[in-house]
Amino acid sequence: MKEVVSAVYHVDGTARPQTVARDENPTWYELIKAFKDLTGEGIILNTSFNLAGEPLVETPSDALKSFALGGLDAIYIQGWIIKKR
Repeated sequence: MKEVVSAVYHVDGTARPQTVARDENPTWYELIKAFKDLTGEGIILNTSFNLAGEPLVETPSDALKSFALGGLDAIYIQGWIIKKR
């Protein structure tokens, strides 16, 4: 899978995959399933959320500020998908 999703691997070639079961977290399970239905890849990269030189995002307000200032096209936050025009 390293060639398919190289962004999930650390520089030493290791990764920390996590799985999600429908009965444990139906929201995340359905999100990943929908992504797979659209793209063919059933994987989502979960990483630190902060802009260069900024502290980590800790609140919805922080997330919206980083979204507005950063290069993201969309953000999913507390049940809402917000897209830039």
